[in-house]
Amino acid sequence: VNKQGGLTIPWHFEQNIRGVDPMMGMIVTDENVPLRQSPDDSGEMLQAISWDVVEIKGLRPDEAYQEVSASDGTQGFIATDQLRSLIDYRLTAMRRNGRWSIVSFVSGD
Repeated sequence: VNKQGGLTIPWHFEQNIRGVDPMMGMIVTDENVPLRQSPDDSGEMLQAISWDVVEIKGLRPDEAYQEVSASDGTQGFIATDQLRSLIDYRLTAMRRNGRWSIVSFVSGD
């Protein structure tokens, strides 16, 4: 729920995420996603990250892995399909006259 009593989807857009540039921030979209030492499936797992924010080092959308820095400063690689931009699309809805209505749909900043 946002400050005006409406609903923002996805939920993380309304969170106060500190210490990460929103343009470079990504949310890890699952539980126990491996942060790997190298950009491949056989790379050593440095840690598992669950629904946390990481900072990307430079988006390479055609690559299978992205270089990131975890919230504790650990640097490594996470599979691209396990990341979602903090400023990606979002929908805001408000309850009006007893019904929920879409107020805005932003397709990304």
